[in-house]
Amino acid sequence: MSIKNNEVLNYMPPQYGLFGLLFAFMNRLQATGDKFYEEITCKQFFLLACMNLYPDQAPTANEMAETMGCSRQNVKEILNSLCKKDLVVLVQDPNENASSESTLQRKLRLYHRNMQKKKSSLWNFYTKIFLMMKSG
Repeated sequence: MSIKNNEVLNYMPPQYGLFGLLFAFMNRLQATGDKFYEEITCKQFFLLACMNLYPDQAPTANEMAETMGCSRQNVKEILNSLCKKDLVVLVQDPNENASSESTLQRKLRLYHRNMQKKKSSLWNFYTKIFLMMKSG
C-alpha cells in the first residue's frame, strides 16, 4: 500500500503527521535547491548568504553556527567543502588557536555575478517548489 503526502493525516494523529510532512517538505526543498544551484548545495548557499550578514568582519565558525542555527561542526563541514571549491578561505585567528575566520574569495564574487543573471530563474525555482509540493 502506498500512502501519498495528502493522505498522511488520515492514517495517523495530526501532530505526528504534520511533523513528518514538515520533514518531507524540507527534503524536497533541499533536493530542488541542490538542482537549482550548479556549483553549490542549498546548505552551502545558505552559509554564504549568512556570511553576507557580516560586512565589516569575517565571521568565525562559531558565529556562523549561531547565525545558521546549527552546530559548529556542521558549519566547518560546509566551509571545508566551499574551500575545496575555492569559494571561501579559512584564516586562522592569531588570537585564538581553535578559531578561524571565513573570507569570501574572488571566485565567489564571480559566481555571485553569474547568479545575478539567473535571478529571474529564482522565481521559477520557488514556483517549481510550490507546484511540486502541490502535486505531492
